[in-house]
Amino acid sequence: MKNLFFQIFLLILLVTSIFYSAQKRILPLDTTPKDSIKAGDYLKDIDNDYKPFVGDWKAGFDNMTILLRIRKVSKMLSEEGFREDKREYFEDVLVMQHVILDSAGNVIEDYFSPNLKVYKILSQRYSKVRKTAFFYYSGANCGSGAGGVDLSMVDSTHFTWSYTGICGVWGGCPKNTDLTVHIPTKRGLIFTKM
Repeated sequence: MKNLFFQIFLLILLVTSIFYSAQKRILPLDTTPKDSIKAGDYLKDIDNDYKPFVGDWKAGFDNMTILLRIRKVSKMLSEEGFREDKREYFEDVLVMQHVILDSAGNVIEDYFSPNLKVYKILSQRYSKVRKTAFFYYSGANCGSGAGGVDLSMVDSTHFTWSYTGICGVWGGCPKNTDLTVHIPTKRGLIFTKM
């Protein structure tokens, strides 16, 4: 009798897990609109579109140097929607860490870390047609200069950088806070793989 109950329990467990896993979909990175993503879905880098972006990159601008370290993180938990429409899903993302140096090699801004949770710039979506990864920059102090950064592959060792600021400073920012945005604001800046 115990054996029969155990077998029935295992059968119910198997059917439930099959039903639950059937609810989750694996979708390509360039799935649009984001409204079509359901809770539990996984936006996966199926075709390795992010691979060319991964690595260490360098560019010069305004007598400064910016170094980028871009790493791919698989199956990061993300959210979409608001309040009762909020849903959680998973996606492969690119984490961009950066260091900015002045002409003498002094560090102006440093977000290099072995901890991939230390970043200011995170990918949001990808366009296969344009070979462009779109990122969100959370801004400098108090969110100053938050906006978008687009990286478009030119060839296997170069991409262009374009930044667009979209908002000002968050409320409650202490007086005398340095609100300087150090990342390049020049559109079309060319980065070279190191």
